[in-house]
Amino acid sequence: MPRDFTDGRALAARRVFNRRAADPLFQLAETTRALRFAAARDAMNRAWTQLGGARSPLGLPLHRQIKVEGSADDPFEHCAVFRGGVLTLSDDGRYATVDAIEEVDLTCVGVEWLGPAETRRPLAGVIAAFGPASGSIDVRCFPDQGALAAPGDDARLAAFELPVVRGGRMQDYWVWVALVDGDAADVGRAIDGIGGRLRRAILNAAEGAIGDLAEGLVQRRSFKDTVVESVAAGEGGHDARAEAGRVRVSAPVCLRVHWSALGPRPAAPRPRRESDGRATIAGWTHRLTVSGAAGQTGQSGDDRCVLFLRAQTRVERRNIEVKIPGPGLFRDSSRPANE
Repeated sequence: MPRDFTDGRALAARRVFNRRAADPLFQLAETTRALRFAAARDAMNRAWTQLGGARSPLGLPLHRQIKVEGSADDPFEHCAVFRGGVLTLSDDGRYATVDAIEEVDLTCVGVEWLGPAETRRPLAGVIAAFGPASGSIDVRCFPDQGALAAPGDDARLAAFELPVVRGGRMQDYWVWVALVDGDAADVGRAIDGIGGRLRRAILNAAEGAIGDLAEGLVQRRSFKDTVVESVAAGEGGHDARAEAGRVRVSAPVCLRVHWSALGPRPAAPRPRRESDGRATIAGWTHRLTVSGAAGQTGQSGDDRCVLFLRAQTRVERRNIEVKIPGPGLFRDSSRPANE
């Protein structure tokens, strides 16, 4: 027997007929709120751009686009969260302020020789920390002079403190390392030039990109291959190539230190400790295995080493204020205007 939908249609018709119209005051409030958030987002974008955008102390926003949030205590206060801090908008949208910035410190804290004691060689090298989002690059040579003497017997560690990044932006860091092998005098003369060669190779491969585009670019295999090939090819004048020709340089290797795994965040690795009974490397968070330069010539079968890094963050109090050009935000007439 076919079903009778007459009663159902009548019920639906009565519901439509009896539906109350939306409260016009509520609709006005929601429209006003949406317009204010849109204007606040535009003001935040202009303020962030004035501070330097991806190169600013705030770094990149947490999302692909700046996400404006309202305050639970004050519905007329708007803020946006970035990797390095919070940008707060004034009531009238003409000023934006930053009270604190989270910064990155990256330090090389030691090295471990791998393989038997008789194959170990003195160590010297170059470390480059590249922050693609801001385009920053910090290059350090280790040690300051000569080379680290290889330990004998059961010892295998050397502890030291080499600051690589100090007060860096909150961003991903790609740590590149190349070892240099040769006579101490030749290494001392050539190592600065090799550091410059690694710097140029990284910057040329990045092609001036910054922000999200650069962070995606550096993850490609082609980017890493370009850096390795550029360092191997060498650059500079005849004298620079002659000095570099007296030493052997290992193929650069890299390690990604992700910004979301820094500081007190849940994904951050816990500081660890390494000891061989004679030396202790304390507080390291990342490690990178590097093949030595001597192995390229067949002089040693196992001349690898491990570099230990400490990545940490600190919050610096700031008083940054930027004036935003433009019409500002419309206010509730019951609130006093900012002076």
